[in-house]
Amino acid sequence: MFVARHYSLILANPPFAGSLDTEAVAKGLTRIVNTRRTELLFLALFLRLLKRGGRAAVVVPDGVLFGSNKAHKEVRRMLVEDQQLQGVVKLPAGVFRPYAGVSTAILIFQRTDSGGTEGVWFYDMHADGLSLDDKRNLLVPEEKIGRRRRASRGNIATRNLWVTARPTGRLHRSSTSAVLSAIRW
Repeated sequence: MFVARHYSLILANPPFAGSLDTEAVAKGLTRIVNTRRTELLFLALFLRLLKRGGRAAVVVPDGVLFGSNKAHKEVRRMLVEDQQLQGVVKLPAGVFRPYAGVSTAILIFQRTDSGGTEGVWFYDMHADGLSLDDKRNLLVPEEKIGRRRRASRGNIATRNLWVTARPTGRLHRSSTSAVLSAIRW
């Protein structure tokens, strides 16, 4: 049984680039956004689960930012006009390789139910210190980006984790009117 709780913080990298059967989608979610696209349904779920004033950082495919169908436009409108979109971190296209090659971004927003987006920080990350191919090798000497260590669960070594990282990219702040004109709904 699902117990509705409200959270002050949600950090998520939900599965995306898929669709669900209409019958499999909770009716409460389709009232928020009428779609079968998983990335949009997860955003609707997170908006429903956040407390008023709660914040979220969610990895989404670029389609959420640039998709032209009605549901994509409605989600963008809700984040900017009904909630408070605070930042967008555009990630390099191969950052999740070898698992996925989809271009992604991180949306940072706060649930307000009354709007409040006055400006949005945009960070366009060009590199994270690793190659963007399936091997994800170091591109610069380790001493320039920080020490790496292997995480382990029992005796099984898992993927490398960064202790520190110095990504390269460009940061700028845009006004709400610039954001509204850029996302074209």
